[in-house]
Amino acid sequence: MTEDPATARVLRAALERLGGPRAKDTSDYQIAMPIGLCFVGLSRGGSVALLVPLDTVPVAAGRRGGGFALSPVSRMAFEHDSRRWEQAAATLECTESNMIDAFLVLVVDIARRLSASTTVVTWQSVVECVDEWQTLLARRDPMTIEQQLGLWAELWVVSLASDPDRLVAAWRGPEAEATDFFLNGVALEVKASRHRLSHHVSQQQVDAPVGEHDAYLMSVWLGVDPGHGRSLSELADEALGRVSDPPALLKHIALAGYSPVDRDHYGVRFALLEAPRWFAASTIPRVRTVDPGVSQLRYVVALDPECALDDDRVRRLWHHFCSADPPFYNSTVAAR
Repeated sequence: MTEDPATARVLRAALERLGGPRAKDTSDYQIAMPIGLCFVGLSRGGSVALLVPLDTVPVAAGRRGGGFALSPVSRMAFEHDSRRWEQAAATLECTESNMIDAFLVLVVDIARRLSASTTVVTWQSVVECVDEWQTLLARRDPMTIEQQLGLWAELWVVSLASDPDRLVAAWRGPEAEATDFFLNGVALEVKASRHRLSHHVSQQQVDAPVGEHDAYLMSVWLGVDPGHGRSLSELADEALGRVSDPPALLKHIALAGYSPVDRDHYGVRFALLEAPRWFAASTIPRVRTVDPGVSQLRYVVALDPECALDDDRVRRLWHHFCSADPPFYNSTVAAR
């Protein structure tokens, strides 16, 4: 089977061509386009939905969460490509209008996984795919401001990469590793704060975080700027639109604590207040001795600007991770 060309962007365009629900339409759903064995369309109420034809009637209760609802249908009328038929189905509808783009990302993932299966698609196989996403994208306690700034800065670095796929593949931060990025034997920890050169660090992050490999810390100073700044939600949306595997990236950001269903919590716009400073991990202040039995040590460091790397080394590191020159800052020092 050849790979389906559907992407979230293609689906969005196909849905827009439908022009919204039609009052006189007798079908429960208008089909915008197929993805493998499945279909994407609009309900009579205008909700975006994934329709999964099933060979057997599902005898089970539906489920709801993560911004979407899964429902069993004993018999549904399908109409597509001059063909009309009736069949049992599972429907997955987006229930949050502000997360349609993220919903389309997961729709592509679920449809492709079901279509690539070597077994008959059943209600249970649909549930298994949906459960994973509902767990990842369920509403949760809002991220702390420190967590928000940290993810913002990591996504900002990704946004500057000429090849974001390459950098996302090296992204380890959401997996709670000792460093945020590890690429071709070089590690980078990105630290963001609203206080210049002041950051929370763990002992693991500064004390040989990747063994004998070179490791660096980037210090990012952020401030709130409603006019020229960018929100965490905007950076997440931009990153999802640039990578070749949006479902993998969405899972990454969800592991970091961000769920698109909570995007309204993350609308504060931040901007850089000065160019980031880079430091070799070996120059970061650390606790030299601790009593036996003490672990998970975490503390605040004040970085010495005199220890920051020179422009030439910073340029080489930007090229190593982002394949691009360091970002340009104008007089307002807003991140591009």
